[in-house]
Amino acid sequence: MSSDDLIALARRTTYCVHRLAGALRLTRRTLTRHFRAKLNSSPGDWLAQRRMCDAMTLLREGRVVKEVADALGYHQPPQFCREFRRRLGCTPSEFAAQQTPHLPLLLRTTQPQPLSPAVAPVRC
Repeated sequence: MSSDDLIALARRTTYCVHRLAGALRLTRRTLTRHFRAKLNSSPGDWLAQRRMCDAMTLLREGRVVKEVADALGYHQPPQFCREFRRRLGCTPSEFAAQQTPHLPLLLRTTQPQPLSPAVAPVRC
């Protein structure tokens, strides 16, 4: 399976390890062994990273936070915002404002905080 196929499958399974394993007809344990061997990562970590990459792409396209949260399978936008901030060190709105400098200054009132050393960078 190519990486593009795996990414597409991750999206279809709404970034859920259990659903991804089921779609691949593997047990969660076998899926974990494959991920550790090939990607040196757990499926959960890889899916969370992929989800954040997709979130950044959607935000760069100008989609609103609620829309992005829904598209990525979050039950509530605040859940998405907390996860985004925990992983990237800024809120989705702050990230979007950085990506679109033409937005009025009123929409960019808070400055994004730099990534803390404890937060692992997301590679897309």
